[in-house]
Amino acid sequence: MGILGRLAAALVILVPLGAAFAAGPSTSAPGEPPAKDYWIYFDTDSFRLRPDGLETLDVVVRAIKQLGRPKVILTGHADTAGSRASDIMLTKRRAEEAKAFLVKAGVPADDITTVAKGQSDLRVLTPRGVHSQENRNVHIELQ
Repeated sequence: MGILGRLAAALVILVPLGAAFAAGPSTSAPGEPPAKDYWIYFDTDSFRLRPDGLETLDVVVRAIKQLGRPKVILTGHADTAGSRASDIMLTKRRAEEAKAFLVKAGVPADDITTVAKGQSDLRVLTPRGVHSQENRNVHIELQ
């Protein structure tokens, strides 16, 4: 197969994949169990939930309802740009904001544990002082 044939075959695979990502967050295909790991992201120095985070939390609520009553662990993280002490407080607030959303949506508060990791346990390893969208997050685990 020539280069054009391989390129056409690759596009056939990529187009449906791209369409799935454009559709936004989803838990799983119909009939499959919901995902158990989710990430929501935050702006620099902020604990406010963004619209994309709210959409993801809506998906999480649906997954929790499908799973019954799983334990929910919310782990807040920060990038390496701020001070370590202030980032612990910031990541605690991020996890607490996510928890408040879930509780308001009907998830029992006793089923939710929040953890603040600050700059430790980075999702993407970066040097000190680097702003990283991937590291300003709350990881949501359903167990």
